[in-house]
Amino acid sequence: MQLLRLRRVALAFSYSLCVMLTSCVTPETLFRLSPVSTNTIWYYGKELVTHHSEAVDIGIRFNRQEGAYLVFDVDILNLAEQPVLVNPEQFYYVVLQSPTDAESLDITKTPTYAENAEAIVHRIDRTIASARASEANAAIGDGVGLLLGVAADIASSGKQKTKEERQKERDDARKEREERFLRDFNSEKTFKSLADERAHWEFQALRKHTLPSMKSIQGEVYFLLNQKARYMRIYFPIENVNIDFVYKQERVSADGKT
Repeated sequence: MQLLRLRRVALAFSYSLCVMLTSCVTPETLFRLSPVSTNTIWYYGKELVTHHSEAVDIGIRFNRQEGAYLVFDVDILNLAEQPVLVNPEQFYYVVLQSPTDAESLDITKTPTYAENAEAIVHRIDRTIASARASEANAAIGDGVGLLLGVAADIASSGKQKTKEERQKERDDARKEREERFLRDFNSEKTFKSLADERAHWEFQALRKHTLPSMKSIQGEVYFLLNQKARYMRIYFPIENVNIDFVYKQERVSADGKT
């Protein structure tokens, strides 16, 4: 009976969560980006634009909008004789009024820098450590409560309890078990979500890397979305080279049209 009761509690919680997630939700505004260049090719449904130089080759394609982020797939090949440092947190874009906006090189333009994958991974690690500490403290609290309960039972072992007192003890025990079950259930979901997020930034994002000669590296680069932008110039400073690409940003309607 207790197991059935706990299952009902879990099902009720899951149902309530689904209701909250599916009700009163409006679709987010979507944007589509396309390179302002005639030198592009299509690669698995994405428009790829490349830049070739004596030191570095870069290929970039807009992948998707993910919430408040614009996600680009970036491929970098080191053609120099020496290793080069690829540091995505130094990549940035500036908003343009037109594709040929020459003042994009002006320092008056406010840059939007790429997300720092290294800092995000460290932040997630700190969050996981804090959550595990909280979980351990809760377990200690459960143990202390159990010991106090045992001590109270021993102290009152010679006293006859009323029917109401015994019923209250049973109700309190059920409530405590249900609360502990829900806490463990939520804790497991939290740790899984954090582990998934960490794995994404660790293995999908382009990481800071010293790239040897004639070697390449690939990964996703995240920029915060600027909904007011119509055009943007994205810069990729690597060593003494600063390669840039211009993109057009369009709002996508509910029917998929721009």
